[in-house]
Amino acid sequence: MVQREPRHIRSGDGNGKTENIVIVIVIATRAFVISDRGVGGNLSDASRLP
Repeated sequence: MVQREPRHIRSGDGNGKTENIVIVIVIATRAFVISDRGVGGNLSDASRLP
């Protein structure tokens, strides 16, 4: 989903809505990672691997 977002940002009017979208994406991503760590941390463990 992260790869799809930049398309919406590029097609944005640039009236500041794009900045809000980026902030929402960052918050959602952080929340998803935190929730994933709380559940089992599968993604965090995978990200630690080289």
